Amino acid sequence: MVSGSGTSRLRNARVSQRRERREQTSPRRRSPYTVESLDSFELERFAAADNLHVAYQTLEREGGDAPGIDGLRFENLSPGEVFGILRATSKCLLRQTYRPQETRLVQIPKGDGRYRELRLQCLADRTVAKALQLTLKPYWQTRLPRLGQDVWQIFAQMQRVMRERGAYILAIDDIRDCFPSARIEDVLACHREQMTQPDLLWLVERLVRGYEGPDRTTGLDQGSPFSPLAMELLLHHRLDLPLETRSQGYPLPLRYVDNLTFVCSSEREGHETLQTTGSILSGIGLTLKGQDGEPQDIRDPQFNTAVLGFIPQWQNGQLTFGIPESAYEDLGQGLFHTINHPQTAKVANRVVEGWIEAKGPAFTNRAAPEVIDRILHIGREYGYRCFCKKGLRRTASKARKRWIEFSQPS
Repeated sequence: MVSGSGTSRLRNARVSQRRERREQTSPRRRSPYTVESLDSFELERFAAADNLHVAYQTLEREGGDAPGIDGLRFENLSPGEVFGILRATSKCLLRQTYRPQETRLVQIPKGDGRYRELRLQCLADRTVAKALQLTLKPYWQTRLPRLGQDVWQIFAQMQRVMRERGAYILAIDDIRDCFPSARIEDVLACHREQMTQPDLLWLVERLVRGYEGPDRTTGLDQGSPFSPLAMELLLHHRLDLPLETRSQGYPLPLRYVDNLTFVCSSEREGHETLQTTGSILSGIGLTLKGQDGEPQDIRDPQFNTAVLGFIPQWQNGQLTFGIPESAYEDLGQGLFHTINHPQTAKVANRVVEGWIEAKGPAFTNRAAPEVIDRILHIGREYGYRCFCKKGLRRTASKARKRWIEFSQPS
């Protein structure tokens, strides 16, 4: 039996059905439903099938078509079948009977020989999680300074602070099993502190707790599009803000999700900062790995610690960058996963170009030829001879120029 509020929501949702039919035949890209304030969240607008379809299309464009427990991929569904699934999901959301399905556990090889566990959702659940991420992201981007920050921004900050303060000691560590170890109540408490809208709180809790529901006490699904946003909210309020209160901005904390780098003036300051960080994290059930060694001077020619996919060093008043072996292993894994794709050559080229663009700071005139040759060698190991050496050099040159422009003082 449907409640009065549920009936009203279903009636309001039917208004969007004409738009859905137009969406199936129109190439025009729609915008997702977003909110300017959390109190203005409307479940009827969020759950409309055409809004869910925007999230579905976004997921399809972003790639990552590994199936969930139901085995369905994007290519398995016709437009009509997609809208059938989304309309059924919409009704469950409006009635507040929605419950995510079980996830499929997948182990992704890491460069150190270990594995990272991903829990892959089915398409319908990934769509709901993506829709909520799209709805809330514009609001949180103005309040979570590290949300959406990329690696280049972090290195540009690092270079600026080193020039301004003459601080060259890096204290580096990672949060151990950050997503699997997050306590659900801590995650939900951070949301409750920021929002009171009941429908939104219900939806957040459903996504965070997943299939297990109230029985789930720890762990955010790394395969969920909403989990990075939920984790960012937790770490901002339970780690970043306490650190800033204690340090007044120095030593500079540079956090990229669960990767922590501090720019310090001395090794002692680096040790103290890591100890403080570990103490703060213990309050939310998280710990540091403690595997990156002692704080190190980045000016030391022997500095070879990987930081966010690079080996940074300080030379002639600026950061320079090497590429660690783990980054080449990541490229190989990326190419491996393209082998069975229907458009394998096209997708493989996209993987290589994306890797080069991300590594733009390392492509100096001196280093570029050797790195390009290494890329071609890796490609041949996976059976690819479709990469154009001249084209890769051109991509690398453009990426390097973008870094130079990006890192210049404004």
